[in-house]
Amino acid sequence: MMRHALAAAALLAAASAQAYEFKPADLLGTQANFKLFSQDVSAAMAYKSFAPAEGLGITGFDLNLSAHATQLQSVKVLEQAAGTSSVPTALPTVAVRAQKGLPFDIDIGASYETIPTAGVSAFGGEIKWAFLGGSMVMPAVAVRAYGSKVSGITDMGMTSTGVDLSISKGFAIFKPYAGVGVMRTKATDDSGKFASETYNQTRTFVGANINLVIMDVGLQADKIGDNTAYSVKLGFRF
Repeated sequence: MMRHALAAAALLAAASAQAYEFKPADLLGTQANFKLFSQDVSAAMAYKSFAPAEGLGITGFDLNLSAHATQLQSVKVLEQAAGTSSVPTALPTVAVRAQKGLPFDIDIGASYETIPTAGVSAFGGEIKWAFLGGSMVMPAVAVRAYGSKVSGITDMGMTSTGVDLSISKGFAIFKPYAGVGVMRTKATDDSGKFASETYNQTRTFVGANINLVIMDVGLQADKIGDNTAYSVKLGFRF
């Protein structure tokens, strides 16, 4: 997992400087390809909490930057939508994220994520409730609802919402976590060429936060449908 997460950051540096623009309505020929395109992009741009189950507490906050690499299932379709421009098989994205603790073990969060070479971005948000706060011997368990809205794709709209259940347990500065849930995506074609696509996908994730006092380091792997994403973050979590 460490190798793949670090590769996410390396991919961003290695990504081609050539910019491209996704135009699925103009360049994709079939409804099936429209759905395949939306599945890859929605997996890459899905909201990522990047946090253990336990709440931050009323004075707590988390600010971080992250890099991600999502393995594409239909890279040829994305290249077709980009006008035959080269698209990496592991699509790189970067994100900035903020989370704040509230009373009653509730956290809220927001993020901005982008595909650097494609002009595609997503704003997302979440609310999480740690109904089991955890202790020295017991894990924390939380339920979370989240959503994101993708922009920057010509004549295409895309929104994703989801819920998941997560568990985490701290061991000194090391805090592993895992979760499972479902994500619902709706993709629309504003040109009218393709019908809207709405579908549910199972989502699982596993990760770990390492608190180094002056900095928080995180690693995470997500599985959304058939797509796997590897991520690494650096930030501050108190």
